[in-house]
Amino acid sequence: MRNSKKSLNTVCALLAAVTLLGAGCNIHRSGFLSKFSLDGSVKDVGYKGIVTGRGPGGVGGSIGGSTGGIGPGGGDVRSSVSSATSFLINEEGENRFVESEFLEGLGSQIRKQIEESHGNVIASGSAAPNEFYVDYKEGDLKGRITISGSARGQSYVLKSNIEESNKR
Repeated sequence: MRNSKKSLNTVCALLAAVTLLGAGCNIHRSGFLSKFSLDGSVKDVGYKGIVTGRGPGGVGGSIGGSTGGIGPGGGDVRSSVSSATSFLINEEGENRFVESEFLEGLGSQIRKQIEESHGNVIASGSAAPNEFYVDYKEGDLKGRITISGSARGQSYVLKSNIEESNKR
């Protein structure tokens, strides 16, 4: 009886910790992260060089995942969300896909979405020709979204990663 009571207490304590961890991660996401959709951002850019219609070849096929946690001491809350999408690109003609133009337009759209979510863009840049990042702050949260792309034949694969933390 004594061991089963101890086991029950341990299970209850673990359940409470998991519940608090999950609640903490959900509470500490920015408005931008809560609303962000890579597919939606691509469609909102309205870039001429991509196929955006429904059905085969249109923007879609999004894959995503997220993690979150509370750091040592319980004060630092971190969230990380990754997603990917792909779409067909126009390789020839007047509406030909130009990666630098597309990524510039997407970067502008991301900055606009951050500001519409009551965040402030604090930095942005590019580590490579096919990649960019935007650093932002919303309340006590600091975040960075990194987007990179690569052409694969007539398809373009786009990946995003958003990391947020309340660490000061």
